[in-house]
Amino acid sequence: MLEYSEEFMTVAKTLDNEMGGTVSIIADLIGDNSLSYGELADLQDMAFKRFIADNKDRIFSRLFEFYRPIWDAFEKIGWNVERDYSIVTLGNYSPAGEELIETLYLDDKANIPDQMYLIYDEFDEEEHATMWIDAKRNGTQGIPSIMRLARDAEDITDMYIKLVAAARENYSYCTEEK
Repeated sequence: MLEYSEEFMTVAKTLDNEMGGTVSIIADLIGDNSLSYGELADLQDMAFKRFIADNKDRIFSRLFEFYRPIWDAFEKIGWNVERDYSIVTLGNYSPAGEELIETLYLDDKANIPDQMYLIYDEFDEEEHATMWIDAKRNGTQGIPSIMRLARDAEDITDMYIKLVAAARENYSYCTEEK
């Protein structure tokens, strides 16, 4: 049907029901007995897509609150969490002072723990340290020693591991309150 995460769809359906079940109301209002089940299902699908389009900001707000236990856990381990529409930005500094900014998406097909795992999994310590070593060789000022860069890349990996653990450990506390 729609390409959103299961959590997004749960929040959207709950909000739809709280607002009077627009999908059900539209289906009931049609009242045409000549419509086939497939045609009625298509109309309901169109109505729900319209509902989502018209209410995305409300859905994103509710979904952000759905994940509140994870955001609180992230903040407890030193990360700043900010939301802008469907984007959640995580910010922190590595032990060597590198600013780390990661982006998660509330309407992504993957839930927040899975998105966080992907960020961790795609981080390559060697590639990261090499990027800064190359910048240092090219004259960029203020870059730490090669040894410090290597340690910092390892520290960043540890920071991501803690985020993944916090997301997974707190996911079971995420609920759509009515």
